Amino acid sequence: MWIADEQKWPHWDQQEQAAAYEQMTSDEQTTCKTTVVTTVHNKSSPQHGLHLIIDMNRYNRYNKLLRVLAYVLRFVKNCSSPKTERYQGSLIVRELHAAEMKVIQNCQATAFHEEIHNMRSPSSARLTLVKK
Repeated sequence: MWIADEQKWPHWDQQEQAAAYEQMTSDEQTTCKTTVVTTVHNKSSPQHGLHLIIDMNRYNRYNKLLRVLAYVLRFVKNCSSPKTERYQGSLIVRELHAAEMKVIQNCQATAFHEEIHNMRSPSSARLTLVKK
């Protein structure tokens, strides 16, 4: 059944919609779960990594850190790509996933530097998995 008379059609006020949307997004932002990413700096930490490029403690939201890092990685990739193959516009899921993998790899490399170095070394003497 169609409503032929336009006077009976529902009417939505755009300003009310915008205000409702802003309220909805601000409510979502206040109820979001906060994830804190910190880096461990000790004398055995590697001399290279994301912590030298981006201060991860500067960003109070994990998603914000991922987006900033994704744009940095895109910039680096675009610098070495021909103009016809450069990415522009909004980030895509693959770029955000790559940024998240870089954060995880950086945290692991920082926290487990000694273990990673030991596994990559050709020596047969390995660290014990459980410290006594």
